[in-house]
Amino acid sequence: MQDQTLPEQYRIAFDVNAGVEPMTFPAGTTLAEVTTRLHHKFLLADVIDDGNDFAVTIDYDAGTVVVSVDGDVIEHGSIYREETKPDYWLTLADDLRQVADRIAALAGTPGKPSYVTFTVCAGLLRSEETSAVPMVDAIAEALSVKATTGDHNRRGSWDHRATATIGAVDVTAYANVTKPAEAEDHLRARIAELEAQLAKGGTR
Repeated sequence: MQDQTLPEQYRIAFDVNAGVEPMTFPAGTTLAEVTTRLHHKFLLADVIDDGNDFAVTIDYDAGTVVVSVDGDVIEHGSIYREETKPDYWLTLADDLRQVADRIAALAGTPGKPSYVTFTVCAGLLRSEETSAVPMVDAIAEALSVKATTGDHNRRGSWDHRATATIGAVDVTAYANVTKPAEAEDHLRARIAELEAQLAKGGTR
């Protein structure tokens, strides 16, 4: 049945043809799609010719895959369920809900904190900025704010940052980034100007 779909994410590997690398198929992939992708792989590996009648049979219970060409079996393989990693952000959201539940246990406690923050460091190292900056932008979009790049802490180090206030919580996401050359040049020029003024007896 070519409209049969994979119930879960599976990985298929073959026993003989080393040229056909193992492949992963997500849940919902139809057998027709599996057959098309495997056919392409077998063609690239020069195992079959383009005009051959190509067929794939899957036995989930036995964990086997049989490939046939023009009615003759040419390859056996194995199919096994591949565990999918939980989505990090969904897991984080669950963790934060647990934090919220524990905070709720403080009901009735006198006073309140000066402030409450939640910070996401998307990239501590500047070498990570290629992937970290888009992550900050994605967080900014989720928070309905716009991320900006600059010297936000006024300490000479630049970051790409998004901030939002949700109720009593200040939310920040940031990634350290390389300072633009223009800013470096401006800073050097300003330092040179101040040094020149000091050499003349003080600043103006």
